[in-house]
Parts: sequence; structure tokens; C-alpha cells
Amino acid sequence: MRRGSRVAAHLCLAFSLLSTASAHADGAAADSALSHGVALRREHRDADALSEFRRAYAIAPTPRALAQIALAEAALEQWVNAEADLLRALGSGDDPWIARQHAALRVALDEIDGHLATLEVVGQNGAQLWIDGALTAELPRPVLRVPARRMKLELRAAGYVTAVRDVELLPGRTASVTFALEPTPPSIHGAPPGAIGGPQQAVDAPRPTTKAGQGRTAAWIAAGGGVVFAAAGTALLVYAGDRAAHYNDNTECADEPGVPRSLRCASYGSQVYTAEAAAIVSYGLSLAALTTSAFLFLRTPRDAPLRAHLDCRAALGGASCVYVF
Repeated sequence: MRRGSRVAAHLCLAFSLLSTASAHADGAAADSALSHGVALRREHRDADALSEFRRAYAIAPTPRALAQIALAEAALEQWVNAEADLLRALGSGDDPWIARQHAALRVALDEIDGHLATLEVVGQNGAQLWIDGALTAELPRPVLRVPARRMKLELRAAGYVTAVRDVELLPGRTASVTFALEPTPPSIHGAPPGAIGGPQQAVDAPRPTTKAGQGRTAAWIAAGGGVVFAAAGTALLVYAGDRAAHYNDNTECADEPGVPRSLRCASYGSQVYTAEAAAIVSYGLSLAALTTSAFLFLRTPRDAPLRAHLDCRAALGGASCVYVF
């Protein structure tokens, strides 16, 4: 029995020594990570420093490491996390490093608080609060610490229309926002409701179309085209008349012995011939379009619904047409 007791005592002593050595090793690794993080902060590499401080805290979760994490988060303007972590670190009053740096840490906390506001949201229990497109909390939630700035609030709940509010939060102030959610209206066409809290989109029922209705629509389009081509032909004839007047004007095409008018006024003559030819083509197209329109109207039943028409009005140099549904 005595020999067994001595073995047990030796095992306990060995375990104690190994645990102490391991603790010292962990402490050295954490201190190394903290020192490296501080050096990175001096180089203004705050994101890298934050990674080192978090690594140190994972090795040895000391208040000092947590305070360094908060300071790095503040440098990166992660104000909400910085405040929470620094308050936790300051809550460890028995830590020697925290005690020595307490005054400086309080100054840092005041600086962080200057970038934060308090938000109180009142609404449907179980509803989700989204801030600037990110899910932030689920109601009921008494208060939230948020960055002091303008932000978009959305409250979403199943079976309710999403409520949206833009608010301006001032530093150090408390803003209270109350949401009154309205039930989602029933779907007109029996479609399933949208995603949670999403507003229902009204969908117009497709209008029934018939062959008769399509025939009258095509007839109106053809009639409008005929009017447009006829107006263009008329405008071209007016232009041709104007060019002919210039052709016959002796002040512009004065007589020259031995030179016929067809050569002296060749440019005007060419313009007359071109405009007259284009007018003939336009009148031909107008006749074809109007004939097609008449044919379509004759083939379409008279009781077919008139669903569209072409509204044409005279305009400078022709006509202006608008297709009206």
C-alpha cells in the first residue's frame, strides 16, 4: 500500500509539473502574438493586428488580449464590437495590466461611444429586424447599439407586408422606432405568398386575345401606315414643285447662248425627278397599305373588341402617328 501511494503521488507531481510547463508555453505564445499585433498596429496594419490579437486570445483568453482586440476593432471602425469587447475587458478589475491601463482604456471607450447610438425597435414579436440589408436581430429586442449614421430599417415577418423606415441616428442619442405590420393581402390568382415579410407583387391578369381582335389591330396598323405614306408622298410633291419653280426661274437659270436650260439647271431638274419618283413610290405604298387595311376590316367580325388604334395628326412636313392601346 505504501508503494502504491508513493507511485500515485509521483504521478500527481508529474502531471502538475507538465500542466505548469504547458501554461508557461501557452503564455509565451500568447505574449508573442500580442507583441506582434502591437508592432502591426504601429505599422497601421490594423486588420493583420486584429488577427494576431484574436490568435493570442484563443491561446490564452486574458483581459489584456481582449482589450487589444477592442482597440484594433475601433481602428477598423467596428464600433459595436469594439465597445462590447472593451467593456468586457474593463470588467476584469483584478487584471494587473487592465488596472495599469484603466485610464487610457476609459478614454478609448469614450471615443468609441462617440460613434454609437442606441436603437429601440417596437413591433411584432418574432419579426426579423434587417438593417441596411443585413439580418441584425429578432424581436422582442429591448435595445441595440448601432453606428450613429443614417440607415434603412426593415421589419419582416411571415404573413405580413415588410415595413421599411429610413432613420437618422445621432451619436450618443437614443432613437425609438415603432413598426405596425399589415397582414399580407390574399393573392388574386391563388399564387403562394412571397418570401418571409416580402411585399406581395400585384400581377395583372393577361388580357384575352382573339383572332378577331388581332385582325382589327392589324387593320388599324395598316391604315395608319397608309396615312403615313400618303402624307410623305404629298410632302415630296410639294418639294418637287418648289424645285421646279427654281428650275423655271430665269434669275437662277439665266439664258446663255447655246446652252439649254436642262444643262444650266441640271441640279434642280434632278431634284424634281427624284422627288416625283419618291412620291410615286410613297403613294403606291399608301395604296397597298390602305387596301390591306380595308381587306382586314372586311374579314374581321363587327363585334370584335377594338383594342388598339393608330392616332394620326397633321404635323410639319407630314403626319405624326401614335399607336394607342
